[in-house]
Amino acid sequence: MQKGLGIARGRSRRRTVPRNFCSRSLRRSSTNRFLLNFLGAAAAFILVSLQYVISIARINVGDAVSSGVNLEAFPPSSSRLRRDNEVTSPSRGDVYGHKNRNGGVVTTAGGENSSSAPLPAAPLPRDERRGNYNDRFGGVLSSLHDDDNPLTRMANELNSTRLRYYIYTKRIRVAHNTKVQGNAEVWSIYRALQRHPLRTVNPSEAHFFIPPIFTNTISPALKQNHPDRIVFQAVLDIVTSSSIYQTAVGSRHIFLVFDGLDFSYKGVGGRIQQLLKEYYPSWLTEDVEPRWFNHSDSPCPLDAWVNEGRAKRCLPGGNIFRNIILARDRDVFEVHRRVHRDKHSFSPDWTKPFAMDDPIPQWGFSVGLLSGTAQLPIVEATFDDFSTRKWIYFYHARADEYFCNSTQYRLAPINILPKNGTVEAETFAQSSVGYDLPSHLWKEYFMSSRFCLVIRGDTPHSRAFLRAVKVGCIPVVVSDAYPWYAPSLPATLNMSDYSIMISERAFLQDPWKELHRATQLTEKSIRQKLDALAFAQRVIFADHNESLFVPALLKEAWNSIPPSQRVVGCVDWTTGKKSRCHE
Repeated sequence: MQKGLGIARGRSRRRTVPRNFCSRSLRRSSTNRFLLNFLGAAAAFILVSLQYVISIARINVGDAVSSGVNLEAFPPSSSRLRRDNEVTSPSRGDVYGHKNRNGGVVTTAGGENSSSAPLPAAPLPRDERRGNYNDRFGGVLSSLHDDDNPLTRMANELNSTRLRYYIYTKRIRVAHNTKVQGNAEVWSIYRALQRHPLRTVNPSEAHFFIPPIFTNTISPALKQNHPDRIVFQAVLDIVTSSSIYQTAVGSRHIFLVFDGLDFSYKGVGGRIQQLLKEYYPSWLTEDVEPRWFNHSDSPCPLDAWVNEGRAKRCLPGGNIFRNIILARDRDVFEVHRRVHRDKHSFSPDWTKPFAMDDPIPQWGFSVGLLSGTAQLPIVEATFDDFSTRKWIYFYHARADEYFCNSTQYRLAPINILPKNGTVEAETFAQSSVGYDLPSHLWKEYFMSSRFCLVIRGDTPHSRAFLRAVKVGCIPVVVSDAYPWYAPSLPATLNMSDYSIMISERAFLQDPWKELHRATQLTEKSIRQKLDALAFAQRVIFADHNESLFVPALLKEAWNSIPPSQRVVGCVDWTTGKKSRCHE
């Protein structure tokens, strides 16, 4: 036997105890180890049980919302960031699980007067195919962990939305030209819509329907027999002839347009704009259902359309697209309202171009001028990065004449220079300002600047604004009409939170005095601007790693339509009853 090991060859193992080892101590230590093991196992069991109870409670809360149970015991998060002087409609349906102003919990998509079914329950926090939903598509801002922070509350609200959407897919091939301005941005958004967990493959669960009809993916001036135009016309016919579109008469269908006069009565002849304005679907015949022509103010009455043999002055396209939701690069509906009701609310410089914005649809919203942003990477807005950038300002413009009296504004910071020895001159010396640069230098200097100047041009908005947002450069805007003309997803974002506005009149009097003054912010104010800018990056850009674009887009669509249209699934436009539908 090997001494001290208790192992004998050819015999069973037997534990031996050294002579100087107390047998009582052995029993005591064994008991202690048993107690420790038991307590550890008990603690693990309790922890697992608590996690299970919490998960069940979360699911029950979601079920309670969808089934109409009063949730006053559960503290709701902030409903939204309201703009100045904004009043929330008491009849607005709430799909974020919050109480309305009357104190009750809104459980249907149609508000108080809706006869629609309850909203579908919120998606579970974890999707096995996509990983953790909260981590990937929202949660809270990584740099903001305070639940009382308004940006955090807004992010949580967007993540909790129960709005769903359906994308047309069957028999559809989308024509596109990679050389067309805005093509890359359109496909970035479409990919995000295809992959997002809020998408449903069941039309009866959808609040909105998104057809892959993107006018900015093909050339605007196509000949009648061009293959892309033929495909585009075919896609229009497939979508508008589907039972989904026919049942809803086009309502709750979101069409994305980022530039041009598409879906406008003032569309230019010979282009896609004219095709949409004078669109005659193949299914539209003389015995067509009256539902497409039963509006008293219809741009094309049924009798006129039949009797005049499809005359151009009678526009069926105005009926076919009347009820869609138009997501544009600018708020054409606000422009139209001001042109016809409040002409003194904007500069006379814009009278002529604003008159061209005469939208065919009744409802829509602005996503901002995204065209031209795909060429730049997303650079997260942080104070550390901001403080180490080389240039104070970036602004380079063409030495051209601009429409609408904008040349004086565009060239002012280049031609009207500050006096030597002044603080304004020091700001100018540390800025990259002038005429055009080579493309490689333009990109390098642009991404190395703290403030990016955005000046009105042929229109009140500019591609420079969202380019600046994308690279984490604080936009300094010289365009009085910009905040209402082309806000980016205004139901979620307030433009003044992440940009600096300068009056056009003050800018012309002394541009560098105003530009220098705009940069004299405290560190606290700069950090607040950058936090808001980082949040805006997540909301505006669909290719952001933690993008909130899709729920923000759905929120805009929800707010843009009347309460009677806030329903789920295929609801017949005439009877208001649910029906089965398909492509």
